[in-house]
Amino acid sequence: MMNDLTPPRVPQQARSRAKYDALLKAAQELFAEHGYSEATIDAIVERAGVSIGVFYSYFASKRQILLALFKRQWDSSVSTNTGVELPARLTLAGIEATLQHLLRNVQQNSGLRRARQELALIDPEFAHYERGMQEQILTTIISALEQHRADGRLRPDLDCPVCAHVLLTLFFNLRDTLNEFSEEEMQARVSATARLLYHMLVPDNSPI
Repeated sequence: MMNDLTPPRVPQQARSRAKYDALLKAAQELFAEHGYSEATIDAIVERAGVSIGVFYSYFASKRQILLALFKRQWDSSVSTNTGVELPARLTLAGIEATLQHLLRNVQQNSGLRRARQELALIDPEFAHYERGMQEQILTTIISALEQHRADGRLRPDLDCPVCAHVLLTLFFNLRDTLNEFSEEEMQARVSATARLLYHMLVPDNSPI
């Protein structure tokens, strides 16, 4: 049997890819509307306009389609927009813009994140998988920081593992309080966080 904690293979043929994408879209909408437990496979296939057999030709379970959504989000956003790919000169405005972009992405995918959190609470195996993904994100950031430090774009004395933890902690704090502040208050918090990150990362003699 297919391991449903392994992301499924994405079909390459246009017709198959269209059905696959329709299932992902339907699942994401239903997870956002009803949560993980209440979003049934029957409801997903009905909204996608495909048969139950088509679902199982792509996904081993509802858990796997949630994983596929998470992987797509990771591939399209996390791996390219966390500041890992730094420009030649890191600026305060650039850091702030990156934070704003990431938070917009969080808002757009808030239903998916809630579904993952719900599943992690009731499924120890998935919770273990989630912790592994967090460790992978952390390792990716540490590796990138070390490379950029070696290239001279960051402080030469930067402790990259500690800095990576701080980066994630600050971002998660912004993410988890998005709905607690007004837009103006949130912008002020993003600006303050960007300034803190800038002074943590960039050599003192660099222009802002």
